[in-house]
Amino acid sequence: RPLDGIQTLFDLSPDPRHALAVKPRSVCVLAYDNVNNFGDRLGWGQLAPLLPGGAVVERHTLRPFTANPDRLYDLVVVGIGNSLFGGLFSAKLERLVKNARWAIGVYGTQYRALTDPAAAQRLAAALDVWFARYEEDRLLYGRAGAETTHLGDWLIGAFPQRRWTEDGEIEIDKTLSSAAALDRTIWEIQRWRTVRSPRIHPLLCALCSAERVAYREQREWPDKPDVVSGKFGAMLQDVFGRRYPENDLFTVDHGRVGAYRDYVASGVDRLRGASATALAPGV
Repeated sequence: RPLDGIQTLFDLSPDPRHALAVKPRSVCVLAYDNVNNFGDRLGWGQLAPLLPGGAVVERHTLRPFTANPDRLYDLVVVGIGNSLFGGLFSAKLERLVKNARWAIGVYGTQYRALTDPAAAQRLAAALDVWFARYEEDRLLYGRAGAETTHLGDWLIGAFPQRRWTEDGEIEIDKTLSSAAALDRTIWEIQRWRTVRSPRIHPLLCALCSAERVAYREQREWPDKPDVVSGKFGAMLQDVFGRRYPENDLFTVDHGRVGAYRDYVASGVDRLRGASATALAPGV
């Protein structure tokens, strides 16, 4: 419609006859996330926005293994950013992955002394692409001919970079956040100038805000006190290019944290693209 002598306003809308419904696609997501800890709860929030329209998701656990390994899914996603170990690398999981039209891994490893390297390598080889949580994971368990890439710990995207406000120290309770609101838990961790943590994701959260941090390794087997998770050293190597001794406070290099955030964000973009390709019409 004319607005004046020289301008015309056009109102454009799509022809409804050309609108195509999105075909539902079946997605199976498996994770060892039924222990109600902080990082596992955050992982689901990171995955959901990466799946395209029409993705109908089933949520399953690795222990107990609740998925039907013989069902043919359009996409199987192994992990939500957490770490696998030991018997979680099972024959049922391999069968489920091999039966899927597409399969993507979003996981790392821990407790490597309890993990069969051949089983971890077979799973990596069965995936269409493995987005490894740590570079060490990829180097240890990536197989020749398998597509692997170092994603990094994508949960860093849930933690804003900010400056501490409380000139004091907090030691994180290892049972943190089984029920607390996630945003308030993040805010509480990031209040403090100095943070000590026995869990990996509260430590990662603190790296985005604290001046100094320290970690205490996870040791989950009373009869094997020398078996540690190994996650802390692998993560610190990725972020800072070095490891720090357990229980020793160190000063956070926030420039390196910022660079790591950008690196992980680029990997998440690749993961979004892989999900879109796997579930694209006609694939």
